[in-house]
Amino acid sequence: SLFNFLIGNFLGIYLNLLGAFRRKYYPLTFISLLNPFYWLLHSVSAYKALWQLLRKPHFWEKTQHGFTQPGPRKEDAV
Repeated sequence: SLFNFLIGNFLGIYLNLLGAFRRKYYPLTFISLLNPFYWLLHSVSAYKALWQLLRKPHFWEKTQHGFTQPGPRKEDAV
């Protein structure tokens, strides 16, 4: 299982690097090396969601909106 873990993570990172190089989007290559940290954050959020589901099943953690001002309104096309 360690082999599958290492090869799977390597292939995931490799495919992200390959996609960035093929599209010539080189700043994305460094970010793709941070994928294991991103996957770890997915695990943390999944465990948090499971904990909230078990402890407070009817709780809804809402996202706050409206902190920015809307941009200038464009006129409608005729």
